[in-house]
This record gives sequence, C-alpha cells and structure tokens, in this order.
Amino acid sequence: MRGADSVGRSDALRLGLLADAEGLSETDVLRLAVQQALAAVGGFAGLVHVQGREADTLRLAAVTGLPTRIARPWELLACGGDTAYDRALRDEGAAWSDALPESVVGEGLPPAWEGVGMASAPITVDGYPVGVLSVLAGEQPAPDRLEFLVRLAALVGLRLRNARRWHSGTAPWWQEPLAERTEVIQQVAVGTWSWDLATGLLDIDGATDALLRAAGLDPDRWDRRIETWMARIHPDDRPGVQEAIEYSLSTGDQYAVEYRVVGDDDRVSWLELRGTFEYDEQGAPTRMFGTAWDVTTRRGKLDWLVGLLESHPDPIHVVAADDRVQWANKAAHELAAVEGVEVDGVVLWEAVPRLRGQGLPELFARARAAPGSAATSELEAAAPGDPRGAHA
Repeated sequence: MRGADSVGRSDALRLGLLADAEGLSETDVLRLAVQQALAAVGGFAGLVHVQGREADTLRLAAVTGLPTRIARPWELLACGGDTAYDRALRDEGAAWSDALPESVVGEGLPPAWEGVGMASAPITVDGYPVGVLSVLAGEQPAPDRLEFLVRLAALVGLRLRNARRWHSGTAPWWQEPLAERTEVIQQVAVGTWSWDLATGLLDIDGATDALLRAAGLDPDRWDRRIETWMARIHPDDRPGVQEAIEYSLSTGDQYAVEYRVVGDDDRVSWLELRGTFEYDEQGAPTRMFGTAWDVTTRRGKLDWLVGLLESHPDPIHVVAADDRVQWANKAAHELAAVEGVEVDGVVLWEAVPRLRGQGLPELFARARAAPGSAATSELEAAAPGDPRGAHA
C-alpha cells in the first residue's frame, strides 16, 4: 500500500505533466488528462465530455478504458438530471453518483456493471463551464481522490486556453474514423484573445478564422489592430463595451460582455467575450486577455423565442435560481400593474404575498426537482373582477 507521501508525490507528478504540456492540441490535452485522472482516482475507465452543439448536451471528446462498442452510448449525454456530471456542473465541484445516464443504461450494460458509479469534476475556461472530466468506478473514490479530480479538471481548463488547434479537422475520440460517420466530435469551441495595451495589438488564437469572419474581417488581411476590431462593433453596443472594460479595470472583476459585430455586407453576428487584466510589478495594466465565442446561432434562437413569448396572451415569467424574475412578457407586466407592483427582479410571492399561500414556492420546488417535466398549478385572478387567471 502506498503511503500519503507517495500519493502526494504521484499527484504532483501527474499535475506537472499536464502543466508542462506546451504545444499540445486540445485533443492531446484532453487525452492526457483522462489518462492521468483514471490512474490517480482509480476505477476502470475515464472520459472527458465537452459542450455539444445542441443545448444542454455533452459530447464525448476523449476516453480511455472502454472498447468502442461500450463507449459509443456515452458519445452524447443529456444534461438536467441527477448524474455525477450534472451535479458537478451545477455545484461547480466534484460529485459522485451511481445514477448513470439514461441514454447509456437504455443501451443495456454488461452484467458486471452492477453498482458502477461515476465521479465527475467540471472543466472551466475563464469561469465558463465547457465540460466535465469523469472516472467510472465500482465504488466511490476517497475524498482526497475527488479533490484531486477537481484540481486536475481545473488545470485542464487552463491548458485549453493555450492549446494548439487542429486547423484541418479534429481526430475523433476513437482515433479510427468510421466510414459512415460524416462529422467529428465537436471540440471545445473557445477562441482566445490577447490585447497588448502598449502596442494596441490584438492577437486571436484558436477559432481565429471563425471569429474574424463573424466580425466581417478577412483573416488574410487582418492587421491585428484593436482599432480595426472595435470599428466592427455595432455602434449601439460600443458604449456598453467601453463601460465593461473600464469597470473591469477599476474593480478587478472579470470582463464579460456580449455584443454585436457588423460586417461590410451589414451582416450582424453576436460575440461573447470574457477576460481579465494583467498587471506589471508596479500594478499598471499591461495586457487584457480572455476567451471569445461566436454565439450568433444561440442569440438568433433566443431573439425568436423572446419575440414569441413577448406576444403570448398569458403572463410568462423567467425566474433565476434565487427565485427572482429575470424577464417577463407584456402580459406579465400588465398583470403586475393591476397588482400595483414592479415584477422585474423580484420574488413573485414577496411582491404579491397572497401567492405564497397559493403554493407558488412549492410549485417552483416541484419544477426544479423534476427537470424536463411540467409542474402546474392554477392561481387566483389578479384582482377581484379581473378575468385573467394566472396559470403557472
């Protein structure tokens, strides 16, 4: 049996291998991480999943310990349940569960898999969750092994920021492409950027061509000037972008914005950027760096959905995890006006106390306890004589 010193040394060596992995591609970073996770945590298989193309899905990006036939059901996982990866993403820490994904269980597991569970830790890039690192085992790993999994996953996120991209396509996770497969597993679609405050040069790495084209810029003629980039930002969004930069500089908080960029053909795209400042020994800012995503498709779907919900005749509220209303449609605002309250940013049963007695807090609790299933209740009309009832 290895002593604590031996385990600690092995952990340090494993983390060191990943920390020193300069020049590796994203695929190689993920493969190295899953190998080290399996060896350190124990179990019989290791997996890395990254965000899928579809909302609330994860796609398999690296695997070790599973033959292709058994690994295939793990290729696409749905989020929103009570698996280890759901808990890891939701709680931002290590999680263990013997509840395997329904898509995997539905394919039929070998008899020897009875009692098998999954340990997972979230992979984040600049605070944004991009995937999970998991180990399959016959019993729950010790707490220090789960803690190591968290540390390893955190290091993966740091390495992904500078990982070399495959510009000619990415090898699939099973390494031998199948003839009938027409697309490869989507890798972590995150581009990195760095703005040198002294020279005004803006370097973009990763999804370089995609981000430049989204901004209406020709990758072959890109002059790397921050002014050129800023000129592409929609005029209505420039003040907000400048304000976010100044706020991050003055407070030290993360720079996080989502704005429109306009091409020469007036095509509008949406980009999401996150970043932070870097300072010299005297505390003066020298560089701003971070990550960027093209979120045009997501924004298009959201804009369409918001337009549809805004015109819906029933009151509709979008509520955050703290039960406060993040968005409400026109009918909801009209209903709030009847009640004489402001709906945005409030907890509904605090703004309208009678809703507490009608079971609205319990309704929210039931909805969160069964994601993907509708939880319904009928509430009293907004006011005596008001014909509109409220259905939640």
